[in-house]
Amino acid sequence: MHAFVVIPCLNEEKNLFSTCSSLGFGNGVDNLLPATLVIVNNGSTDGTQNVAEAVARNSHIDSVIIVDESVRGFVPARVRGVQESYARAKTMGLAPDECLIIQADADTIYSREYIESFLRHSQILGPGVLLESVCLSDNKDPMVAKLTDLLNDFDGKFFADQLIQSDCVVDDKSVGYRYSDWLAVGGMQRDFIGTKELIYCGTTRLWMRMLANGFTRRSVEEASCSHSLRKLEEGPDIYVATAGWPRSSSWKERWRFKHPDYSLEQVLDPSSRVFRESFESRMSYLRAMFSHLPQVFERAATGNDSILPAEIIQEAFLRESINLLD
Repeated sequence: MHAFVVIPCLNEEKNLFSTCSSLGFGNGVDNLLPATLVIVNNGSTDGTQNVAEAVARNSHIDSVIIVDESVRGFVPARVRGVQESYARAKTMGLAPDECLIIQADADTIYSREYIESFLRHSQILGPGVLLESVCLSDNKDPMVAKLTDLLNDFDGKFFADQLIQSDCVVDDKSVGYRYSDWLAVGGMQRDFIGTKELIYCGTTRLWMRMLANGFTRRSVEEASCSHSLRKLEEGPDIYVATAGWPRSSSWKERWRFKHPDYSLEQVLDPSSRVFRESFESRMSYLRAMFSHLPQVFERAATGNDSILPAEIIQEAFLRESINLLD
């Protein structure tokens, strides 16, 4: 079995080399791993391409692939990375179930022997499993820690109220799966609200389709990655309101016009308007994304092909679209 680590990049000049180094690439040509790094440049306008080429030069020959994806977004970049991975796998004589796709982000630091740990677990557990590393936060800011605890409590109550027994959110920078499993559920897909508003959370939605097809989810406890706090740079209120997922720039502009002040203290103040409206938005987003999960569980249990998770997701977003877009 061979691992393919897929990293989408958009203007990651400052972070990319450190990420690749933590995964074992860019540290010297004699450092041979049972893996190939696939860097997908998603239209960067800074020095990301130069950094990617430096990583390739300082890695074992042919162990780094650099490709461009002109269509912006997480899903197109990850899909291109997976396609390039299997194209390389075929030249190596590998079958789909011998290819382990590991998703990574360009602004994340990974633990030692991260790739080897994923390969070991995949070989033991076999197909039909979504592997997931442990996500850590080394932030020492007590206010950020308070926000994290508040969001965990808020989301936990939502899942409990929906009678969902486990957290079904998947962090896209911390998972792995066999290429054969990707094919079995139709891969990662772009879905929209109506015809224009893109639904994000591509990896979470991939897991929902896996769940509906009887897959299991297992933790790779000896592998970890460090959370990036970059999403907070746009404002903690936007981070809360979007449930931590990306939204379009036009949505963010409308939100910022409505909420020009966004200090962390205000977001943590239950008496403030921004606190109230940020969490109202978050609840709308969670309802749109996860209110259908009991039906997905039902399909997984009964094999009812008339329940299609992708269609249920789109219907849920349409029901919540007024709150999500206004």
